[in-house]
Amino acid sequence: MKKIFTLLAALVLSLTIANAQIIGKDAIKKSTVKLQKYPRTGLASSPRHSKAQSAPQRIALDSDEHIIGFYTTDDLPDLTYAGYGVTWNPGQLKAGVIFEDDVLQKYYGGQMTKVRFAIGAEGVEVAGVDIYEFDAITYDTENATLVSHTDFTGTAAVGWNDVTLTTPVTIKKGMYYIVSYEYTQLEDEELAASFPLVTDLELPEGIVDIIPTYGFVVYGYWSDYNVWDWYTFNDLSYGIYYGNLCIQAVVKGGGNVADDIALKNFVADKYGKAGEEYEYSFNIRSDGNTLPSTYEISISIDGAVTETLSTPITLTTSYQTYSGKITLPAGMSTGDHSIAVHVETINGNVPTQNTEDDTLEATFNVYEGSVSRQMHLIEEYTSTLCTWCPLGHALLEKLQENNPNYALVAIHSEGMGDDPMFISDGRTEYMEYYADYYGSLPAASFNRYLYNDADLNADGIVSIPIAYTSYYTEEVANEIASLVNSTYAKIPAFAEVNIDYTYNPDTRALSIKVYGDGVSKANEYLAGNRLTVYLTEDGLVYTQLNQGTYVYDYVHNNVLRLIVNDNEFGLGDEIGWTSDSSYENNFTVTLDSSWNVDNMHIVALISKDLAHWEDDDEGGGWYYNDMDEMYVNNANMINISSGTGIKNAITDSNAVESSRYIIDGRQISSPVKGLNIIKMSDGTARKVTVK
Repeated sequence: MKKIFTLLAALVLSLTIANAQIIGKDAIKKSTVKLQKYPRTGLASSPRHSKAQSAPQRIALDSDEHIIGFYTTDDLPDLTYAGYGVTWNPGQLKAGVIFEDDVLQKYYGGQMTKVRFAIGAEGVEVAGVDIYEFDAITYDTENATLVSHTDFTGTAAVGWNDVTLTTPVTIKKGMYYIVSYEYTQLEDEELAASFPLVTDLELPEGIVDIIPTYGFVVYGYWSDYNVWDWYTFNDLSYGIYYGNLCIQAVVKGGGNVADDIALKNFVADKYGKAGEEYEYSFNIRSDGNTLPSTYEISISIDGAVTETLSTPITLTTSYQTYSGKITLPAGMSTGDHSIAVHVETINGNVPTQNTEDDTLEATFNVYEGSVSRQMHLIEEYTSTLCTWCPLGHALLEKLQENNPNYALVAIHSEGMGDDPMFISDGRTEYMEYYADYYGSLPAASFNRYLYNDADLNADGIVSIPIAYTSYYTEEVANEIASLVNSTYAKIPAFAEVNIDYTYNPDTRALSIKVYGDGVSKANEYLAGNRLTVYLTEDGLVYTQLNQGTYVYDYVHNNVLRLIVNDNEFGLGDEIGWTSDSSYENNFTVTLDSSWNVDNMHIVALISKDLAHWEDDDEGGGWYYNDMDEMYVNNANMINISSGTGIKNAITDSNAVESSRYIIDGRQISSPVKGLNIIKMSDGTARKVTVK
């Protein structure tokens, strides 16, 4: 799965809107400048591509040398498609990162002897490498002192560029450092060389407000503040995160201990069965002055050591991933449990220093049985003003065509301007927080599952980009199906989602019953889950911007018309348990007179809610839940007219075909292979697959 999405990353086409901020002693302020990034603003066939990097450019380190920064690996993103550019402000610019205590604290007294920076395009002129020093208390970046300058004459290499400093810099406690390089920023018209800045695209660990803002800074003079200073492009207050620039420093010596190991990114299965295999993984590296020859890592379940790993990986000073399996103890009770990984010994000794990163813990649920999964939920984020959205529509339609067990809901956004299919419901703002928080369209969430994979999901939210060129539609649809199926093979469904309804055409009253049987004690397994019900409609004809051209009779399908639930902020209602394993919820709504009931669907799902209520000093309020807990347990969808399927809308038997379209909205004069949308003379629409 990962291989395909890495290959196709450059073919994702979306519109991203970002702000920059100034960093200074008066606190962080919002600016109006915008960062431009390729490839999200260009076609995959654009000549802006640079040469791919075939292998990491390794750097040799002495035993007392370490790479420091926001990441410490030699690996880089695929430079065939990497690249950001401040194209609205061409000329000589300085791009850098700010190292604070979280990076420096283990290396006080050591010396920065080298700087590494990555370039993502050919023909980029670099003038030199600079390191600035400023007081950690006053945080006066405007008056930071230049403590080291090293000339770099000529064109930088694509990939890592290693520079030995003319003047090494001793790391002092109480001081912060800006590590930067000066380069020539070209205008957008100059193609590849306009997008030289490479970021790590590393995913945030948890909620975005813990991400440092200082991993991507550029020095400049911008009219909002009338001051030369360092501006950040990671605007956390607005949910914008571009990652950390690929800039590192090599430190020789320092205050770190001889033997030290760091752990991070512990990933464990969410569910497991007693007595069966259970999978986990974590990142590990050496953080000391020497590389340990032996070490022991323990794996504990509920605080009791289950297994001890003896030197499972030969350590380096870069993070490596260890993946393992254990057999869960027989007789474990159902419900929540904990699993932990811990550094027990290094070279035979119990570590006593720098132990804050020696233990990682996660929770998981032990269960006994499950029910059949009925459907997977796709929530698509789109707009009639989004030029690449028709490519996303085509991808999801292909996915649904190949996999009838996918329920698709298209949620229209007004982030790009007025959209006639946008619904004025405050709850959609909560949905967009999780799925469209970074302003990128088109995107889609699959069962609201958070895929922590930087190649697939650079933004670290529950949606991923879905606009691929048509050549790859079939391939990517298959890869998404494979990803979803493999993920949910490890997530059991605990209750059915069945849907019944009655519809009164005279009053347009729609009564919905959602009910189901589950496993024993399903109400405990699904504690904190809620039931959400959507109404969607096919066959809506509105103007759509499509790859630079307005299509005036574009057919929109799966459009969200109504969130049936009554609660104000979170989407779902409490599940109406009638026993520990069965439930029933009932709803009644009146359909708008403009909606064509024959083209409508009911979508119901069980999932954790998107928000929760907390009491506070002002009386309480709604707060977002953790993105990693939003995944759907089970879902279903039926057609309102037939109650048995979703593919064929019921139409007047005397209706005839009036026009025909392919999925990207273009009208055709005769059937073509693939999914055709037929508009009937009675105003309805049909989806027909032509073999």
